[in-house]
Amino acid sequence: MNKRTAFTLIELLIVVAIIAILAAIAVPNFLEAQVRSKVSRVMSDMRTITVGIESYTVDYGKHPIGWAEGVVAFGLWGWVPGHASNFGPYRQLTTPVAYLTSIPEDPFALFAKGDTGGSPEHFGTYYHWEAAWFTAPGSALEGKGYQWHVRSVGPSHKFWGVYPESIMDAGVCDLIYDATNGTSSAGWIVRTNKGFYKGGPF
Repeated sequence: MNKRTAFTLIELLIVVAIIAILAAIAVPNFLEAQVRSKVSRVMSDMRTITVGIESYTVDYGKHPIGWAEGVVAFGLWGWVPGHASNFGPYRQLTTPVAYLTSIPEDPFALFAKGDTGGSPEHFGTYYHWEAAWFTAPGSALEGKGYQWHVRSVGPSHKFWGVYPESIMDAGVCDLIYDATNGTSSAGWIVRTNKGFYKGGPF
């Protein structure tokens, strides 16, 4: 007689349980690796942008015009709700001299496709570049050597109601991204003309 062999229900349940346990271990690690990779990309992009900004500054004797300065003071570019309106300042770095060959996009930006997520509508595809003195008038930022900053919304994808220039002026780090608090911790990733901003007292 031919005897049929098959898995029992218990054996199948054990296999399913093992797969579920392995998935529970692997998926968070995969997501963690994705976030770490994006943070590394942000830091690399910001170094590239910094080289372009500083090269522009050497040639023209001043840094490029920041987003708010260009919109509010000079009306150089418009505010396009839910779209990449923070593209404007980078035009200075691509034409007529190509200080940047391409404009890096913030991998954490979620607001460039019409979905503002309840956050300020000027959030767009690109890293937000700003002149420190313009967005924090009367602050001591310039006296502390801060001329500009470029920021990413960070892994939390959230706007905190406090801008980096305000954080920098106050010298607190509560809303500055720090991977030691967890890879997906809250806060901006901010680079200034003095390097990456870490927060803390001056």
